[in-house]
Amino acid sequence: RSQEAPLAAQYLLGVSTRTLHACVFVCFLIHLHRAGRVEEWVQSLFWGVVADFFWVCVFASYTAASICAPFVFYHQEPFGLGLFCCVLTLRVVYFAFCFMMGWWALLRLSRNRDLPIKCVFPKFCAMSKGGMLPELPAPWAWLPTGVVLEFRNTLWRPWYFFLYLLPTSLVGSGSTAAIVEMPWAQWREVIVGSVCFLCVLMAASFFISRQVMQADLADRRCLQGICCGGVLFVTLMAYYLTVPAAVEYWTFLASPWFLIGQAVLTSQVPDLRPEDVVAVVAMLWYVGRVVYIGTKGQLEQWGARQRMEDMLSDALAHPYRAELEQGFGLLPVAAGSGPPGAAGGYGAAAGLGGMSSAATHAAAAERGEAPGGSAEMLAWRRLHGKDTSLKEKHQRLIAARKEMLLRSVGGRAALPSQLRLSVSRDRIIEDTVAALLDKPASELLAPKVIVTFQ
Repeated sequence: RSQEAPLAAQYLLGVSTRTLHACVFVCFLIHLHRAGRVEEWVQSLFWGVVADFFWVCVFASYTAASICAPFVFYHQEPFGLGLFCCVLTLRVVYFAFCFMMGWWALLRLSRNRDLPIKCVFPKFCAMSKGGMLPELPAPWAWLPTGVVLEFRNTLWRPWYFFLYLLPTSLVGSGSTAAIVEMPWAQWREVIVGSVCFLCVLMAASFFISRQVMQADLADRRCLQGICCGGVLFVTLMAYYLTVPAAVEYWTFLASPWFLIGQAVLTSQVPDLRPEDVVAVVAMLWYVGRVVYIGTKGQLEQWGARQRMEDMLSDALAHPYRAELEQGFGLLPVAAGSGPPGAAGGYGAAAGLGGMSSAATHAAAAERGEAPGGSAEMLAWRRLHGKDTSLKEKHQRLIAARKEMLLRSVGGRAALPSQLRLSVSRDRIIEDTVAALLDKPASELLAPKVIVTFQ
């Protein structure tokens, strides 16, 4: 029998993570409404994330299309000079169109971020001002200098901060005022650049690993594409999580804790508004959930092998010896209560023939067929609860075990969502058996399995 989860665990897991996040976000909206900045924040979020990401996707798509221009209008069979010139002209036009649209998307991205752009050809710049689509008639006449400077600063600012500004401020002749007074735009460049370089370093270390070097060329190219995409994705996430709208949200989450810490140091009551109190309670609730789920899973992981060893020791100490009775394996049928066509005694012939008939009936019932070709036989067995399919028993056993685990942990959120296995190709059987011994039952019953080959 499973032990019931503590009452505190049931309360912690009774509120879902989505509910806690929604509660904190509603508190943030109340905070903005109190300051009269809801509409301003929504516009900042739209132009800083949604519109910006849209133009980034447009620029990336047209840039990829212009790179693939030499491969469009591909013709395998040999063709004459006229067809060659036609295909070449189409490729040049296609490349020019994609390059122009990508350059225009980059200009719109600069406008969206309030970054400066420079006119290179004033004669053509005059014809591309104003209108619903500015800079579109002649986008090549403009130069997005702001985007270039932002990209350059993102690349060199982390090196300047960690190799010069931080050491001189801490141990050198400088002071910490240079770090404290650094504007948020420069802090953002440090954060985004550091995340980008860290991802590049991790991807490079993965490329030179033994597993990747031993893979074939196709697998290496696929892994390189995945790693490059991962670096870009994580860098973009760091960029969009530091937009002004997101920073205001993070500030709202952190400000109550600063007030509480300041009040504790000065032995005063913190001046918290109702939305701050609710947000603090929701965050504490979420932290309690995470701590409980992590601790519960780790304790189960530590005790899984010991429980398995105890069960094996008990099974070896108390072996089960089956004592078969006379006529084991035959199907006894009482007179008048058996299936159609059975008169009484045994439903199958005695001896080996009876056991073969019983096995045939059981196999047919498991396949969903009527034994002996009789639909009445199968209907009678299901009506009287005689359909003992091994698959159905397995499903009922799994459902009962999951119900016991659910009662023991206090909520579905504490159960693992996937089983992770790390096996070696040379020792796949040994590693699989070891994983079955080491993993707790909650992980073995997880709906997903992820296998990593070393």
